[in-house]
Amino acid sequence: MVGVVVVSHSPDLARAAVNLALQMVHGPAPHIEIAAGTSDDRLGTDPTAVAQAIVAADAGDGVVVIMDLGSAVLSAELALEFLPEPGIKTRLVPAAFVEGIFAAVISAAGGAQLDAVARDATEALHAKAAQLEQAQPLVRTDDSITPPAAVVAKAPSSTPTAFTRDPQR
Repeated sequence: MVGVVVVSHSPDLARAAVNLALQMVHGPAPHIEIAAGTSDDRLGTDPTAVAQAIVAADAGDGVVVIMDLGSAVLSAELALEFLPEPGIKTRLVPAAFVEGIFAAVISAAGGAQLDAVARDATEALHAKAAQLEQAQPLVRTDDSITPPAAVVAKAPSSTPTAFTRDPQR
C-alpha cells in the first residue's frame, strides 16, 4: 500500500487533517507519518524529520508527501536528499493540504498505485472548485466584494486588484 507523509508547521493541524481523513477509511488504512513542528515544540518543519517519515511510511509501494506552506515544501525537497535509500519512490504533490490528505488517504486505502494516489491528492480541490463555479463565487476588488460579472463589467482589464476566474479552466 502507498504510504502518506504529512508535512506541516503545526503538529495539531497535521493530526487533525489526518484524523479527518481516517474517519472515511473502512478497513486497512495506509501507513501515515506526520513530520510537523520542530524538535523544541515550535512551529516549523525539519527536513531530517521529513526524511525519517518517508522511510517509515514506505512499505515498498512508494510514498506521497503532502505539505502545508512554502517552507514545508523546501523541507520536503531537501528531505529527498537525506533519504538513506534512493530507491524509495516518492512524490511531492502540490495538493491543497486538507483536501489532498483526505484524497490521498482514501485512494491509498483503496489500493491505488503511487501515481494514482498522487494524482488524486493533487486533483482533490477540483470538486470544491466545481461547486463554487455553480455558486458564482465572490471576487475581491480593492476593499469590496462583488460577484465576478460585476467586476468584469465595471473594472478595466488592466486593474491589478481585480481577480476573476479564468473561463478556460
